[in-house]
Amino acid sequence: MPNCGRLRNYEVFMKIKWIDVTLLTVSMGAALFAAYMRIQCTLVGYQIGDLKDQESRLMDERSSLKMTLAKLTSKQNLTILASKDPMHHDPFEVLAAIESQEPNSRN
Repeated sequence: MPNCGRLRNYEVFMKIKWIDVTLLTVSMGAALFAAYMRIQCTLVGYQIGDLKDQESRLMDERSSLKMTLAKLTSKQNLTILASKDPMHHDPFEVLAAIESQEPNSRN
């Protein structure tokens, strides 16, 4: 009969051991998941920063292109373009020629 008590204590000990192992495993899994999520958030933050830089560059380029379009479509420039043969001119060459004729407009 004394062996029954020991066997019972061993079974209780093994159940407690499995509960401890399970809790440890779940805790480690939760810690690893939390670390993974933190790393992902950091990486997404860097990507957002890069995209904001790209957005800024693209907005500057857009502004520059709008200014170029405004120059090309001004009444004076359209008159110059219309006076030339429409099939044999490059608008950017005309724009460069116009800009070279107006050296004081940039000062």
